[in-house]
Amino acid sequence: MKKYICILLCITVIIGMGLISTAFAAEKSQKEKYYAQYEKIVEEAEQQYNIELTLQPIDKFDENNMLTPEEFKASVVKNCEELNNIPFSFHRI
Repeated sequence: MKKYICILLCITVIIGMGLISTAFAAEKSQKEKYYAQYEKIVEEAEQQYNIELTLQPIDKFDENNMLTPEEFKASVVKNCEELNNIPFSFHRI
């Protein structure tokens, strides 16, 4: 009887651990959440400013030093506006 209780308890613990690890795996990290928002910000900026932008791959970002999406958007907008204000001139040589 004790053996069956022990086996039942072990099975319960193993199943519980599996469910917990699955729940954590389903949650995105803060880095992944921010990066997804960064992608949307870049897409919107490309359309708004008619500029081709490139977002670095996610593995290039340090999770501990990432900007909030609001800070990232402010930076992107500032840089796009500065690029739009650069006078371009083409001269024939």
